[in-house]
Amino acid sequence: MHPLLLPLERAHERPHEPPCPTAARQPALRIGCIRDLNAQPLVARLDRVLPAAERVFDVPSALAEQLAHERLDAALIPLAEYLRHPSYYLIAGLAIGCRGPAWSVKLLSRCPWKRVRSIALDAASRTSAALAVRWIERQSGVAPRVESLRLADCPEQVATDAVLLIGDRALVQSPPSFPHTIDLGVAWRRWSGCPMVFAVWAARKRHIAERLAAPLVEAHRLAWADLPAIATAAAAKLPIDRATCHAYLSRILCYQLGPAQRAGMLAYQRLVLHQWGAARFQGRIVSPPLAAASA
Repeated sequence: MHPLLLPLERAHERPHEPPCPTAARQPALRIGCIRDLNAQPLVARLDRVLPAAERVFDVPSALAEQLAHERLDAALIPLAEYLRHPSYYLIAGLAIGCRGPAWSVKLLSRCPWKRVRSIALDAASRTSAALAVRWIERQSGVAPRVESLRLADCPEQVATDAVLLIGDRALVQSPPSFPHTIDLGVAWRRWSGCPMVFAVWAARKRHIAERLAAPLVEAHRLAWADLPAIATAAAAKLPIDRATCHAYLSRILCYQLGPAQRAGMLAYQRLVLHQWGAARFQGRIVSPPLAAASA
């Protein structure tokens, strides 16, 4: 059985952890939350189930760095970063992904894909950045030269052949100087035949993952029930109408981490990260209690 699918009781090789602190002594948690619209069904109602926790909002790549440097207890991080850190615990059941189009993960090019030799990667991205480079390499037969597209940069200001955009700015920007566009969710589905997983909940310590498993499921349940209000609030901030926001969250993106998504994670590791120096995955999965998972 692949290590990704190992049950908890069989994954016992990792160093011993100290026991979980007693409830009376547990400190407030610092939880990293992606700030874009795509994460709202996972994070918008966290304050209701974890009122004492500190929620830190940032872009996925920054959250990954903060988790790696122990400035966060848990975070919604890029799948690529989870797969690169075999010591992390995946908090099972929830993710940000898609079964086809993603709408908010776009690869743009000034020239046909076979002629692309350089790409500017959205600085917020890790998972889609690795996928974009590998996909272009498959199309052109050449590994593209890579630059960073900073969050403050305008895509049309960079000189690269192609640009990767993710999150809210991919939803709202369609630069006219890039006539070639592909949704990476679609590209991945055609390549692998699997759903795409962009981000997962992860923790550095098992007792933190266990402490958060059920609350994260409940926060998602509350947000899903309140999705019309979340879409309305998003439409007031973004140049997107409420119906589009609601369709994006309810029909385009997928927030479940089931068997098909786990197969997609394995395919991503095999097809994408083997060229990016990813360590062999040996992390464990912490599942919420059955009652919470079925809520």
